[in-house]
Amino acid sequence: MWRNSLVVVLFFCASGAARAAGILDLNINNDVAELKWGTSVGTGQLSFGGIYHDLSHDWLAYAGFLGRGEGGTSVGRTEAGIGGRVYGGPLGANDLLAVALGGEFTVYPSNGNIGVGGYGYYAPNVLSMRRVTRFWDAGLRVEFEVIKRTGYVYLGYRQIRGNLDVGTDVDFDRSGQIGMRIAF
Repeated sequence: MWRNSLVVVLFFCASGAARAAGILDLNINNDVAELKWGTSVGTGQLSFGGIYHDLSHDWLAYAGFLGRGEGGTSVGRTEAGIGGRVYGGPLGANDLLAVALGGEFTVYPSNGNIGVGGYGYYAPNVLSMRRVTRFWDAGLRVEFEVIKRTGYVYLGYRQIRGNLDVGTDVDFDRSGQIGMRIAF
């Protein structure tokens, strides 16, 4: 029941924010697809996304907010944000509901069109509910800025894992991906 409620809430939040400028990010590999949509809110970014695993038919939905900023020097450009995400969905045979704190960054050395980025979100036991006692979602990637500050393609690696209250770990995804991000 709570899954259906979460999907409905995320849908209405995303549709209400769809009128503002933002980003669209899609990445895939043989088994997993992720779609993320984000919009600017003041100096921050509100985002909604979903990840689907084709083999296990599991999915995770998330909504998050990051306080974002950008810095530029003669050495390069940096984009960074800190904040959190709320994750929900099945993790193996168990349900997940977690409030994960973390952030994202991308560094473009020499102000060029190739960047290195990463993200990490972690929910300790006190912020993980249902049968999951800890949860994390982390990844690294190399970005190629095809259209300056508008179109990006990237290669990356991601790990999404939860620790269950019975002491075992469940990997939702641990693999590479190829993706594209469009800012509009």
